[in-house]
Amino acid sequence: NIEGKNMWINSEYDLRVVAHELGHNYGLHHANHWQVSDGNPISPTGVSDEYGDIFDMMGSGGASENHFGHWNKSLMQWIPDTGVTTISTSGTYRVHRFDHQGANLSNSLALKIVRNRDQDYWIGLRRATSNASMDGGAYVLWGYNENRESELLDLTAPVNDLASAALTVG
Repeated sequence: NIEGKNMWINSEYDLRVVAHELGHNYGLHHANHWQVSDGNPISPTGVSDEYGDIFDMMGSGGASENHFGHWNKSLMQWIPDTGVTTISTSGTYRVHRFDHQGANLSNSLALKIVRNRDQDYWIGLRRATSNASMDGGAYVLWGYNENRESELLDLTAPVNDLASAALTVG
């Protein structure tokens, strides 16, 4: 249940499934991927691919990733509002990794850039993954001004390989 006390696990009882279902109990929806076919990672003709975020436990992230995404952690206040820097002007900003058990909650653990009245870009930094692209780049997704599914943006489109979705340095 979304924000409920019940969870149903049918046959597959492991960390990935239990963490995903507990995420629903905490009020989280699925972590999706914004799938495009025209090479533009933010194409208006894209579609939401349910469970498509391979780096988030609310998507298809495996047990080796062991984390919810930065937008989901913000919704649960595991990244407090003070740990999110809202960007409104051009500049250079620092974001600290949010996937470390000792992450300092007073640091900026996510960057938020308003896209429109309903949607924001969320930028996070991960290092505890089994993915070289994510460990060496920025984890970028759409978050919303309501509790709903997030959308992983594949910033290497049109490659269409989510394993390389991160925005690389440079």
